[in-house]
Amino acid sequence: MTKETPGLTVTVDMNSDNLSRKLKAIAKHAQALAEELGEIDSEGNDNGRD
Repeated sequence: MTKETPGLTVTVDMNSDNLSRKLKAIAKHAQALAEELGEIDSEGNDNGRD
């Protein structure tokens, strides 16, 4: 990717394969965590607690 602004040029080259795999793993675990926290909240509400 190259972005040019008068007097400034920035070029970034990267292998996005590993980054993509890492982001997918983070998303998977974040979803599982959100579901587990939601279950905990539901259990708390069922017992009359917040």
